[in-house]
Amino acid sequence: MAKKVIITNWEELPVLLDLHTVALVFNISDITVKQWLYKGLIQGSKIGRKWFFNKDYIQSLTESNNT
Repeated sequence: MAKKVIITNWEELPVLLDLHTVALVFNISDITVKQWLYKGLIQGSKIGRKWFFNKDYIQSLTESNNT
């Protein structure tokens, strides 16, 4: 399993995060992120064959998980 990534400066990240980056942020596998997508637990957009996520949305999810 990948190491947990602690984001200290969200401003340095691009506006759109790819699936693997989101998996690192939540300390889960890429497959789990896809399962969350298909279950409607997380929102993303598919562009071509890749999933992308709004940085602000992911940041809000991480902040709500910390409370």
